[in-house]
Amino acid sequence: MSQPSKGFTLIELITTIAVAAILAAIAIPSFATILKNNAMVTTNNKILAALNFTRSSAITNGASATLCKSNAQSTDCDSTASWEDGWIVFNDTNGNAQVDTNEVILNVYQGIKGDLTISYRHSRLVYNNDGFSMGYAGVFLLCDSRGNSAKKGIIISSNGRPRKGESSEINSSCPTS
Repeated sequence: MSQPSKGFTLIELITTIAVAAILAAIAIPSFATILKNNAMVTTNNKILAALNFTRSSAITNGASATLCKSNAQSTDCDSTASWEDGWIVFNDTNGNAQVDTNEVILNVYQGIKGDLTISYRHSRLVYNNDGFSMGYAGVFLLCDSRGNSAKKGIIISSNGRPRKGESSEINSSCPTS
């Protein structure tokens, strides 16, 4: 008696590879969306954490705290920089929105990578020692290449309280490329 052969035939192997290729072609675009959503949520949380940290620092230290777009060295505010390049939080004891020699940088947030954009109508946000931030109401708007359909944002209330905003309640539009 002859023994049955072990292994796969060429037809079986080609069929298996074809099915795997079809499944990969279906899954890869979905995976790209997952990666974009993850980057958007991570950045949104990073900004919300920075805002809450700034507010908490102002209350804890009993002095104004500022969150601002940072210069390339992350040592001072730079109103001409973009939010995507990074931001800093510091004790702004004299309220001039610049890091002076006696003021301490409390945290440095590195810039973001990818096609995300961050927009906010001010170059800084200042919390006073009571945790209020008057005059800085608005939206930190996050967008990517998908535009308004995927936008996220953090809404800053008139007294400075930050909260995540749903896409439907964010009136700002993503920039078009």
